[in-house]
Amino acid sequence: MARLGDGGEVWDGDGDRDADRDGDGDPAGLRRFTWEEIRQRNGRGAAPQERWLVIHRKVYDISHFCRRHPGGTRLLVSHAGQDATDAFVAFHVDKVLVSKYLKSLQIGELAPDQPSVEPTKNELLVRDFRELRDTVEKMGLLEPNQLFFFLHLAHILLLDSAAWLILLYFGTSLLPFIVSLLVLTISQVQASWLQHDLGHLSVFRKTKWNHLLHKFVMCHLIGASAKWWTLLHSQHHSKPNCFHKDPDIDMHPFLFTLGKKLSVEDLAWMMTFYIRFFYIYGSLLEIKSVLAYYFIFRMLESSWFVWVSQMNHIPMDIYYDKNLDWMSTQLQATCNVEQSLFNDWFTGHLNFQIEHQHNYWKVAPLVKSLCAKHGLEYQCKPLLMAFADIVRSLKSSGDLWLDAYLHKQCQGEETTCLTEFCKSEEESKRRLEAEVTAMDGIKQVKEEEKGDKNLSLDRLTCAGLKPQTKLQEQKRVIVGSSLNPPCSDEGQRALSNLALDTPRDPGAATASLGTLCQGLPTLTGNN
Repeated sequence: MARLGDGGEVWDGDGDRDADRDGDGDPAGLRRFTWEEIRQRNGRGAAPQERWLVIHRKVYDISHFCRRHPGGTRLLVSHAGQDATDAFVAFHVDKVLVSKYLKSLQIGELAPDQPSVEPTKNELLVRDFRELRDTVEKMGLLEPNQLFFFLHLAHILLLDSAAWLILLYFGTSLLPFIVSLLVLTISQVQASWLQHDLGHLSVFRKTKWNHLLHKFVMCHLIGASAKWWTLLHSQHHSKPNCFHKDPDIDMHPFLFTLGKKLSVEDLAWMMTFYIRFFYIYGSLLEIKSVLAYYFIFRMLESSWFVWVSQMNHIPMDIYYDKNLDWMSTQLQATCNVEQSLFNDWFTGHLNFQIEHQHNYWKVAPLVKSLCAKHGLEYQCKPLLMAFADIVRSLKSSGDLWLDAYLHKQCQGEETTCLTEFCKSEEESKRRLEAEVTAMDGIKQVKEEEKGDKNLSLDRLTCAGLKPQTKLQEQKRVIVGSSLNPPCSDEGQRALSNLALDTPRDPGAATASLGTLCQGLPTLTGNN
């Protein structure tokens, strides 16, 4: 949003004009700095974390003052280590008054050999932009049309009253209920567009009148905090679509709902909205119907507001701070929507988001000409295309998140597979070790059997008996217990001797011996 400013005196950043405005000239003994020294004082890095900025070649230390800045700490800190001249001009109406507070913060100025524009910025573009702003002010295009804003407020109040009167005179049946909802939704959205101009101090010359009417519209008519909106919206304008500096893209939804700054005064103003709403509508509707009425019109209002407010920014570049010149910073994050009576009313003139002033359509050709001169893209599109770009932008963001999720999931699967593979390798290793241990055990047992056999052989030889192994002894016992009917003592000895010569398989030996035992009674003459 390349805001040209809010009226008042224009400073173009030239050193000779600065001395004229201050009147007293530069204080004696001020230090001279280079842009590199300024850049290092951005509040980041090792302690002490100093914060300096430059306005019209003068260097100010805002390290402690930033916490007391009326526009919020983040707005001031976002320009630490940079030239804040154009931002200062855009955000301050009474620059002479503000300059009095700056004198106590001044610690020096740029060295004579340093250019007035930072090396990272297009010096010719900066000078042309400041000249254009001077021209626009001299043409009177920054002067507010107070009749326009009065009629705008009048039609908001008329719609707000009509929403209640419809229910009062036509009853609370379905059709009057729906019509009343639509009328109140239109009133609320139009009030949002009006509070936007009041929050930018663009309606009255005196700041206090802008603030007072802003509280009435934002707090009493809408039921939201004026101070919260002003602080966050100013930060948004300062660095639009910039990570960590634009709260519109760098905020938790819970904080966006409640705000980071909610003063007691704003809270009191907001209570008047809820008291008024539930009193006048509660007298006509039951409690369930009142709650349904409230949440439905809030849903419709927020949907309308979000589509309009995001059509200028969501499709544009989202970036980290590149410290570009003011005009380039705004143009890369902002686009316009084509003008028509309906578009102007439906969007509250936010279709001229780049110019961001009341006489939008008169200023637009001058801004387009400057963009063409310096090769900057000035985007302007139909309303429906702007809405479609929101969807396309969200889809692109969703695809990026999906790719990131799938990549992480794939990494997780690879890690799982690797873990399972390692476990499988460990299990195989354990099995191999167990098998080796078992083979060693079998080998040891065989060696022990061989040793026992040799020992028994020596003993049996001495006794004149035929040697036999433990297995053969077991076979003898099995044979003796398996004969049915039992054999005679002589038959058992014969079978036992036969068993010593049978195969090592006990089952096969037992089967053979059982078959032989059936004929043994005949041979021995026993029944």
